[in-house]
Amino acid sequence: MLTANQPAGRAALARKVLPYALLSPAVLVTLAIVFFPMIQAAWMSLHDYVLWKPKDFPSSG
Repeated sequence: MLTANQPAGRAALARKVLPYALLSPAVLVTLAIVFFPMIQAAWMSLHDYVLWKPKDFPSSG
């Protein structure tokens, strides 16, 4: 059953959610910029990379 307070409740919810909705793209991009190099560095530390020859992998023979 709809009441008179329901539209005001939706407006209040929208006022609470709107800042997070507007900030989320910037936060996601910032996290990607920060965490992608960290994950890549951790991955590279576990492998035998030569930084000046990144495509030259040592033979496993």
